[in-house]
Amino acid sequence: MKHKFLHIIITIVVILIILLLILAISRFYILSKIQENNEFYEAQNNCYYYSETNNAIMEYWRKDSIMKLNIKYLSNNSDMTFWKNSDTNEDLIFYNSNEKTYSNSNGGMIERLPIGITFTENIGTRILMAINPTLYIGSKEYKGINCYYIKQFDYEEFIEKETGLILYNNYDNDIRKINYTFNEVTDEDVQKPNIQEYTYKE
Repeated sequence: MKHKFLHIIITIVVILIILLLILAISRFYILSKIQENNEFYEAQNNCYYYSETNNAIMEYWRKDSIMKLNIKYLSNNSDMTFWKNSDTNEDLIFYNSNEKTYSNSNGGMIERLPIGITFTENIGTRILMAINPTLYIGSKEYKGINCYYIKQFDYEEFIEKETGLILYNNYDNDIRKINYTFNEVTDEDVQKPNIQEYTYKE
């Protein structure tokens, strides 16, 4: 009787381990797919995104070697524009206040599209995520778009399956919504602000 009971327990444990292994492999595949799709769209040389949170609005344009990023903080009405030409290494920040000034940005430009908590280039970290019991990975629609739905504690995000791009995240009611377009950015969109309208400051 004891041997039979022990055999049942061992069988259940083995089945659970197999199921957990299958789940981990499936989750690792999803995380790798997010990474792969995101990297493809990240490599595009003509893209735009609009990001809105409770506190700020961000607009980012990229065309070939030129990037432009505008950030407006809603709490204090501050407004700044980063502009970078990676061919010439010109990297500037413009403060669009009443007293317009500009200076060298020194690496302030955000040069990539937004990423979520599940994006990682490290395979080891991806494996740890795949086996993490506190991290939920499922499928869910967001505004009619087929997405991966990620949730961990007070954090949740929607990642578009086709692109691997994050469309929405929410951390403790701090919500961020993002929209993207590709191959629509013009030279005018990434034009450097008129320096003559600003005063240079070190």
